[in-house]
Amino acid sequence: MLSLVLFSARTGRARTLVGMQQLAFCVYDMCILPACREHLTLYFNSLIAIQLMISAVSPSRGAWYLHGAAFITAHTMPVAYFILLDYTGDGPHARLSLQQYLRGFEVVDITQWAGVGRGVGMATEVSAVLHALPLLMVHLDLYAHRETLAVAYKGSTWRSHLWSFLSSFILPLIYQLYATARYGSPEVAASTLYRLPIAKTVDFMLVTGAMHLIVGVLSYAYVHVTLSSHTQRPKGE
Repeated sequence: MLSLVLFSARTGRARTLVGMQQLAFCVYDMCILPACREHLTLYFNSLIAIQLMISAVSPSRGAWYLHGAAFITAHTMPVAYFILLDYTGDGPHARLSLQQYLRGFEVVDITQWAGVGRGVGMATEVSAVLHALPLLMVHLDLYAHRETLAVAYKGSTWRSHLWSFLSSFILPLIYQLYATARYGSPEVAASTLYRLPIAKTVDFMLVTGAMHLIVGVLSYAYVHVTLSSHTQRPKGE
C-alpha cells in the first residue's frame, strides 16, 4: 500500500522511499531468518530497490542503467517461485495443480518460518512482498516515469540495449558461481538452499534458465512497445 501511495506522486523522492522500503524489508528478512540470506530472491529485490534509488538521482540515464535488469527480474521472480513450489510439492498431487503449489508452499516457506516461531501469515506476507510486489512496483514506475524513461531508451545505442537486456543474467550467474563454490555443486546448492529433491535440481535449473530467457525477451519487448507508443503520441494527449 505504501508503494502505491508513493508512486502516485511521480517524484524522485517517491522512488527513493519505495526503494528504501523494499531494501529494508530484505534486510529485515535476512536478520529474522538467517537461512534466507543466500536466497537469490533477496538479491533480486535489492537490485530493484537500488535501481529505483539510482533513478531518483538521475531520472533519465540513471533510470535506464539498470532498468532492463530490474524490470526483467521482477517478472522472472514470481514465475520461478511457482516453478519452485511445483518442484518441491513432492506428493500424490498432479503437477501444476493448486494442491501441488500449496504443498510446495508448506515445504519451502511455512516450514522455515515455523522454525523461528512464525506462522502461515508471516510466510504468506513475506512471499507476497518478495515475489509479487516487485512486479507491481516496476509497472507503476514504468507508468509514472515513462517520459524520462522514453528519452533514455530512445537515445541508447544497440550495444546499450544489449547490455540492458543481458545485465539481468549477470546477478544469477554470479550467484550460481558463488553457490557452486560454497556447496560444491549447483545440485547440492539448490537442494540445500531451496529444499529441492536432489534428483530434480538439474531439471529445475534448466527450466528456470529457459524461463528467464523467454520472460526476459518478452518483458524487454513490452518496455520498448510501451515507451515507443508513448513517444509517438501527439502532444496534448
